[in-house]
Amino acid sequence: MRPAGQTTHQMSGQGLRLGSTKAMCREDLVVVERVMHKLVAGELDGLGMDFKVWDWSRPELFGLVLGMFVRSELVLDSKTLTKILNFAIEVAEGYQHNPYHSFLHAVDVTYIMYWTLSDMGVADQLGLNKMEMAALLIAALTHDVLHPGLNNLYQVRMNGSQMHAKKQQV
Repeated sequence: MRPAGQTTHQMSGQGLRLGSTKAMCREDLVVVERVMHKLVAGELDGLGMDFKVWDWSRPELFGLVLGMFVRSELVLDSKTLTKILNFAIEVAEGYQHNPYHSFLHAVDVTYIMYWTLSDMGVADQLGLNKMEMAALLIAALTHDVLHPGLNNLYQVRMNGSQMHAKKQQV
Protein backbone atom coordinates (compact mmCIF):
# COMPACT_ATOMS: atom_id res chain seq x y z
CA MET A 1 0.00 0.00 0.00
CA ARG A 2 1.38 3.37 -1.03
CA PRO A 3 1.61 6.13 1.59
CA ALA A 4 -0.39 9.29 0.91
CA GLY A 5 1.47 11.57 -1.46
CA GLN A 6 3.81 8.81 -2.66
CA THR A 7 4.01 8.59 -6.43
CA THR A 8 4.46 5.45 -8.48
CA HIS A 9 7.72 7.01 -9.68
CA GLN A 10 8.96 7.12 -6.08
CA MET A 11 7.82 3.56 -5.41
CA SER A 12 9.99 2.41 -8.31
CA GLY A 13 12.94 3.80 -6.41
CA GLN A 14 13.59 6.70 -8.77
CA GLY A 15 12.59 9.35 -6.23
CA LEU A 16 14.47 7.77 -3.35
CA ARG A 17 17.64 9.48 -2.19
CA LEU A 18 19.92 8.55 0.65
CA GLY A 19 20.44 10.93 3.52
CA SER A 20 23.88 11.44 4.95
CA THR A 21 25.48 8.77 7.05
CA LYS A 22 28.54 9.02 9.27
CA ALA A 23 29.83 5.67 8.14
CA MET A 24 30.11 6.39 4.42
CA CYS A 25 31.60 9.19 2.36
CA ARG A 26 29.54 11.03 -0.27
CA GLU A 27 31.35 9.32 -3.17
CA ASP A 28 30.43 5.90 -1.79
CA LEU A 29 26.82 7.02 -1.26
CA VAL A 30 26.67 7.95 -4.95
CA VAL A 31 27.81 4.42 -5.84
CA VAL A 32 25.27 2.90 -3.45
CA GLU A 33 22.46 4.91 -5.03
CA ARG A 34 23.60 4.15 -8.58
CA VAL A 35 23.63 0.39 -8.02
CA MET A 36 20.36 0.50 -6.08
CA HIS A 37 18.65 2.35 -8.93
CA LYS A 38 20.08 -0.07 -11.50
CA LEU A 39 18.70 -3.06 -9.60
CA VAL A 40 15.32 -1.39 -9.13
CA ALA A 41 15.16 -0.43 -12.82
CA GLY A 42 15.81 -4.03 -13.84
CA GLU A 43 19.19 -3.25 -15.38
CA LEU A 44 20.79 -5.98 -13.28
CA ASP A 45 18.22 -8.66 -14.07
CA GLY A 46 19.71 -11.90 -15.19
CA LEU A 47 22.35 -12.21 -12.48
CA GLY A 48 20.49 -15.14 -10.95
CA MET A 49 22.65 -18.04 -9.89
CA ASP A 50 25.56 -16.46 -11.76
CA PHE A 51 25.76 -13.71 -9.14
CA LYS A 52 29.41 -13.38 -8.10
CA VAL A 53 29.54 -11.39 -4.90
CA TRP A 54 33.31 -10.89 -5.02
CA ASP A 55 32.98 -8.91 -8.28
CA TRP A 56 31.28 -6.03 -6.43
CA SER A 57 32.83 -3.27 -4.31
CA ARG A 58 31.62 -2.72 -0.76
CA PRO A 59 29.49 0.34 -1.71
CA GLU A 60 28.04 -1.64 -4.62
CA LEU A 61 27.09 -4.43 -2.21
CA PHE A 62 25.22 -1.94 -0.06
CA GLY A 63 23.49 -0.69 -3.21
CA LEU A 64 22.42 -4.22 -4.05
CA VAL A 65 21.02 -4.73 -0.55
CA LEU A 66 19.05 -1.49 -0.71
CA GLY A 67 17.89 -2.30 -4.22
CA MET A 68 16.50 -5.62 -3.04
CA PHE A 69 14.46 -3.88 -0.36
CA VAL A 70 13.24 -1.13 -2.69
CA ARG A 71 12.40 -3.43 -5.59
CA SER A 72 10.46 -5.66 -3.21
CA GLU A 73 8.51 -2.52 -2.20
CA LEU A 74 9.71 -2.83 1.39
CA VAL A 75 11.10 0.73 1.44
CA LEU A 76 8.90 3.54 0.23
CA ASP A 77 10.63 6.68 1.47
CA SER A 78 14.12 8.14 1.67
CA LYS A 79 14.20 8.28 5.46
CA THR A 80 13.56 4.54 5.74
CA LEU A 81 16.05 3.89 2.95
CA THR A 82 18.76 5.67 4.94
CA LYS A 83 17.80 3.69 8.05
CA ILE A 84 18.13 0.43 6.11
CA LEU A 85 21.55 1.53 4.85
CA ASN A 86 22.69 2.37 8.38
CA PHE A 87 21.38 -0.99 9.55
CA ALA A 88 23.24 -2.79 6.75
CA ILE A 89 26.44 -0.94 7.65
CA GLU A 90 26.09 -2.02 11.28
CA VAL A 91 25.43 -5.58 10.17
CA ALA A 92 28.55 -5.50 7.98
CA GLU A 93 30.59 -4.32 10.95
CA GLY A 94 29.30 -7.29 12.94
CA TYR A 95 30.81 -9.79 10.55
CA GLN A 96 34.20 -11.15 11.53
CA HIS A 97 37.16 -11.05 9.17
CA ASN A 98 37.28 -14.66 8.14
CA PRO A 99 37.40 -16.29 4.73
CA TYR A 100 33.82 -17.51 4.50
CA HIS A 101 31.39 -16.21 7.11
CA SER A 102 31.87 -12.59 6.07
CA PHE A 103 29.73 -9.73 4.83
CA LEU A 104 30.37 -10.97 1.28
CA HIS A 105 28.78 -14.28 2.23
CA ALA A 106 25.87 -12.42 3.85
CA VAL A 107 25.14 -10.40 0.70
CA ASP A 108 25.51 -13.53 -1.42
CA VAL A 109 22.94 -15.39 0.70
CA THR A 110 20.67 -12.33 0.76
CA TYR A 111 20.82 -11.98 -3.02
CA ILE A 112 20.00 -15.65 -3.56
CA MET A 113 17.10 -15.32 -1.09
CA TYR A 114 15.87 -12.24 -2.96
CA TRP A 115 16.28 -13.93 -6.34
CA THR A 116 14.44 -17.03 -5.15
CA LEU A 117 11.58 -15.04 -3.65
CA SER A 118 11.24 -12.47 -6.43
CA ASP A 119 12.62 -13.71 -9.72
CA MET A 120 11.69 -17.34 -9.17
CA GLY A 121 8.26 -16.32 -7.85
CA VAL A 122 8.46 -18.22 -4.58
CA ALA A 123 7.09 -15.29 -2.56
CA ASP A 124 3.93 -15.29 -4.69
CA GLN A 125 3.67 -19.07 -4.62
CA LEU A 126 3.82 -19.05 -0.83
CA GLY A 127 1.63 -15.97 -0.50
CA LEU A 128 4.23 -14.09 1.53
CA ASN A 129 3.35 -10.61 2.69
CA LYS A 130 5.76 -7.66 2.84
CA MET A 131 6.62 -8.27 6.50
CA GLU A 132 7.56 -11.88 5.77
CA MET A 133 9.63 -10.81 2.77
CA ALA A 134 11.47 -8.25 4.90
CA ALA A 135 12.03 -10.81 7.65
CA LEU A 136 13.56 -13.29 5.21
CA LEU A 137 15.87 -10.70 3.66
CA ILE A 138 16.98 -9.44 7.07
CA ALA A 139 17.50 -13.01 8.28
CA ALA A 140 19.63 -13.77 5.24
CA LEU A 141 21.70 -10.62 5.73
CA THR A 142 22.30 -11.22 9.43
CA HIS A 143 22.46 -15.00 9.63
CA ASP A 144 26.19 -15.24 10.39
CA VAL A 145 26.87 -12.01 12.29
CA LEU A 146 29.65 -12.64 14.83
CA HIS A 147 30.33 -16.09 13.38
CA PRO A 148 33.92 -16.94 14.35
CA GLY A 149 34.53 -18.87 11.14
CA LEU A 150 34.88 -22.24 12.79
CA ASN A 151 32.57 -25.22 12.35
CA ASN A 152 30.19 -26.33 15.09
CA LEU A 153 32.08 -29.50 16.00
CA TYR A 154 35.27 -27.52 16.57
CA GLN A 155 33.44 -25.00 18.74
CA VAL A 156 31.74 -27.72 20.80
CA ARG A 157 35.07 -29.46 21.36
CA MET A 158 36.80 -26.20 22.29
CA ASN A 159 34.04 -25.18 24.66
CA GLY A 160 34.12 -28.65 26.18
CA SER A 161 37.87 -28.55 26.70
CA GLN A 162 37.67 -25.02 28.08
CA MET A 163 34.94 -26.07 30.50
CA HIS A 164 37.03 -29.07 31.56
CA ALA A 165 40.05 -26.82 32.12
CA LYS A 166 37.98 -24.39 34.21
CA LYS A 167 36.64 -27.24 36.36
CA GLN A 168 40.20 -28.42 36.95
CA GLN A 169 41.15 -24.94 38.21
CA VAL A 170 38.33 -24.82 40.77
